[in-house]
Amino acid sequence: MKIRFQAKLIAFAATILVAVQLLSAVAVYVSTRNSAIENLREELAATERVFLNHLDNTTRNLVETTSAVTLDFAFRSAIAQGDEQTKRSVLENFRDRVDADRVFLVSLDNKITVDTGRESAGARVFPFDDLIEQADINGFSSDIVMVDDRLYELVIVPVLAPDAIAWIAFAVEINDALATEIRDLAPFPTWVSFVYSQGASLKLSASTATGGERSLLQDYIAGEPRLSAEPTLVEVGDGTFVTAATEIQGPGRQIKVSMLFHSTIDAALAQTRELLLQLAALLIAALALTLAGAILLARTITKPVRELTAAAGRVRQGDYGAAVGYSRKDEFGDLSDTFNKMIADIQTREKTISHQARHDALTELPNRREFLRMVNEQAAMNRKIPFAAVIVGLERVQEMNSSLGFVVGDRIIKGVADRLKSHVAEGDMVARIGGDEFGLMLIGDNWVKGGEAMLTGLIKTVEQPITAREGNVDVNLRFGLAYYPEHGDDGAGLVMSAELAMYKARLGGKSTHIFDPVADRPRPEALMLMGEMRKGLDAGQFSLVYQPKVDVATGKIVGAEALSRWSHPQMKDLSPDTFVPLAEQTGNIRYLTRWMLQQAASDCARWREMGLDMKVSVNLSAKDIATGEIVMVVSRMLVDNGIPAEAVTLEITESALMDEPEEALATLDSLSAMGLSVSVDDFGTGYSSMSYLKRLPANELKIDKSFVLDLATSREDEVIVKSTIDLGRNLGLSVTAEGVEDQNGFMKLREFGCTIAQGYHISRPLPFDRLIDFCRNSPWAVGDAKPTVVAGKSVTGPEEA
Repeated sequence: MKIRFQAKLIAFAATILVAVQLLSAVAVYVSTRNSAIENLREELAATERVFLNHLDNTTRNLVETTSAVTLDFAFRSAIAQGDEQTKRSVLENFRDRVDADRVFLVSLDNKITVDTGRESAGARVFPFDDLIEQADINGFSSDIVMVDDRLYELVIVPVLAPDAIAWIAFAVEINDALATEIRDLAPFPTWVSFVYSQGASLKLSASTATGGERSLLQDYIAGEPRLSAEPTLVEVGDGTFVTAATEIQGPGRQIKVSMLFHSTIDAALAQTRELLLQLAALLIAALALTLAGAILLARTITKPVRELTAAAGRVRQGDYGAAVGYSRKDEFGDLSDTFNKMIADIQTREKTISHQARHDALTELPNRREFLRMVNEQAAMNRKIPFAAVIVGLERVQEMNSSLGFVVGDRIIKGVADRLKSHVAEGDMVARIGGDEFGLMLIGDNWVKGGEAMLTGLIKTVEQPITAREGNVDVNLRFGLAYYPEHGDDGAGLVMSAELAMYKARLGGKSTHIFDPVADRPRPEALMLMGEMRKGLDAGQFSLVYQPKVDVATGKIVGAEALSRWSHPQMKDLSPDTFVPLAEQTGNIRYLTRWMLQQAASDCARWREMGLDMKVSVNLSAKDIATGEIVMVVSRMLVDNGIPAEAVTLEITESALMDEPEEALATLDSLSAMGLSVSVDDFGTGYSSMSYLKRLPANELKIDKSFVLDLATSREDEVIVKSTIDLGRNLGLSVTAEGVEDQNGFMKLREFGCTIAQGYHISRPLPFDRLIDFCRNSPWAVGDAKPTVVAGKSVTGPEEA
């Protein structure tokens, strides 16, 4: 719901006024309440003093009266010689004279001979022998005691004739009447209660409170572990009270008795009501005046604002003639002038922003959003008109920016854009859809019938070197071609097909590739893996296993190759053949390689600490060595794990070397200079020339297992393997053979002078712990292992999973 400024201004003024008045009322209430509480505390303290004086006077009067009576000859004679009935009669008469509730006659051996509270004393033992001892010493004693579940103030005096012949104990019950008597002595209205404790609980003995008030008081006392002697503010029911407790029992008693004074502050606060009513009346009057002034001020302010709002609404709808003007010499006049200037600036900026939103700033070509819009529009315009979408990928853009600078890199990108624009027909479209990608929309049957041939001519023209300040720079492009409607029934689908075709051209090292709906469309599970690989690395789903490598001449373990495994939550254990190609396509290979390097280095450091002097081999992909970034990664890996560079071998395939040979050679030169060994993996299956092999800073050739598996039975494989070993030896390189499956093949390799061997004949890939055990306890641990051969397979070479 929209709230107008005028309403907000009025609400603000009213809120401020109400808040100030409420704060004033609260301040008055709090001040009055605090004053009332403080007065009650002082009055309770005065009441406590009155009670203590009254209790002391009552006890003294009772002692004096009792002592006088016991001196009476007739009383003493009756006590000394009378029968029980005579004694009871005398004591009951005495009880009434001293205004007591109960009288006990106690013999010198502490037996109760008469109890006016019972028909028969029953020769019970008087339970307060400590009070009798105190009376024997002081002439009297007094305390608060519990008799028959009732509280009494007890006074004991001796009956002397002239020596003590008995003890008389006068008891005044602590009941509601006594509480009322004490309350009447208080200088102000208050409640008086007597509370006693048994164990950890408090109980109410007597009180001036009645009915519901008494019930609430009992609940309050039952819930308190102890009562404070200081005046304390408490909530009882709906009332607020100030309470103070005074302990009145003497020393040595098991029952603790306290007198509780409590008085409500509600009556004291009643006097503030009239003041609060006056404040409320003042608030109403002030609120009326404030609202009237706020309405008048709000109208003065909101009228020009409403007019400016209406003009802004017209501008929003595209009406830039909605100028406003005021002759007022104030802020609103300045605002109208600024508003009119803003309209003119908006017109100019809108044209610029609209162009920039749809075009690339460097090349002035349409951007990816505009390209998709135009392709969608072309597809929706007439579904019978065929056309083609082409995605052009410019290679080595990052390298050009790094080595030549961004100015030269931008000049090359702009030069490619100009060439593409000049070689497409009128009605076709060229767009820059990414940092190193362009999009073409080519209309007409000629492209559908012979698009690849037509692209060949375009490539020859566009890929001509571009002149930079350092000289001519070669331009390499990859073209992905997709046809409408065969490869996509809308713009987004067609462009995606063209992008997949361009990536396929990059992976295959070709200039052009036409989208193949069967071969190029990623499988659903492959798409899922592309998105989950990074999460899997972070979640610890990846692990390394190690395949041991042995010295062929001695048969002793000298190293292990690290191989990755992915324990996918749904697809379980995945082999590298499944996810490594996907990682290379999506660029995730760089994260996988970094994880493998770090984990392999950590494991290598651990087995070196265990006394195992073995090297670790890690595979690198073409993407890893395309730039020099991997050099910093490896350097940091060595430092973090404290292992020498000589303990690590980096394996790179021939095909990876051929993708970007110059960049790969530069990266490998840097790695070799650090002291790491470089191995050419799968040698014999790629397309590298001897010139590249001569320039390569390699330490090792690794013969692909396809030539080793049937080495003992295939004459052709034997020739290839022996020639490769001779080649490596002549170049000063060690030679590793992978795929050694049996003893015969192993012995052939030894005969040919092969340096290192690995394969199932030695061991399957092993987890770290099993690798350590294998390196310590297998026949290969000591060297010169010669397992027995049965039907062409080893029986002592471990068949590890």
